[in-house]
Amino acid sequence: MDIGTNALTGSIPLANFNMSSLKYLDLFDNKLSGSIPDNICDNLPALEGLSLARNQLTGTIPSRWLHCKELQILYFFSNQFTGSIPVSIGNLTKLKLLDLAENKLKDFPKEIGNLKELEELWVETNALRGPFPLCIFNMSALRSLDFSENKLSGSLPDNICHNLPNIQELLLFYNQFDGPIPSRWFQCKHLRTLSLAHNNFTVEVPTSIGNLTNLKKLDLGFNNLTEQCFLW
Repeated sequence: MDIGTNALTGSIPLANFNMSSLKYLDLFDNKLSGSIPDNICDNLPALEGLSLARNQLTGTIPSRWLHCKELQILYFFSNQFTGSIPVSIGNLTKLKLLDLAENKLKDFPKEIGNLKELEELWVETNALRGPFPLCIFNMSALRSLDFSENKLSGSLPDNICHNLPNIQELLLFYNQFDGPIPSRWFQCKHLRTLSLAHNNFTVEVPTSIGNLTNLKKLDLGFNNLTEQCFLW
């Protein structure tokens, strides 16, 4: 069911969606407000795709996802969600795309690492804090990861490529990462886009980035890199 890009207002009209066979619900780009009902999955057990992006939804993301076990695509970007990403999203083991960008989310639970089939994870422009979430390393199918424009800090793990062998897009710009840029890039052989700009990385650009032969875009601007090296 596609009701996207209209002028719907008020709360999410779940009373109208008591359809146990519904596979896709698109309410993208409306003017819906209020919070998402915690029982959103109860009447939609066959749901595979849900888009509530670009609305005016507030409050926390619901915690009851048990009945949405078929869900593969979840778009919540461009709302005003606050608080933590719920631990229960880690139970959506068929999820392939999760887009929580452009909200006000602060915490990233380790249970997200249970999403073994996830290929695209976009959480940019939120308020995430702390070190790079190591639970990401449990998701070897991940192809696109965007943590840009948050408040993540500390150093990047040197084994980032070993655990993300299929990564094609890695966007970490506008955070507070520091220390040297990781040196072990040879296992990121599919990487096409790498942006580490606007952080506090120091020392030199590692020569191993020159091994990324599929790289199309590299942005390391606005850091504290002090030594020159020639990659190619």
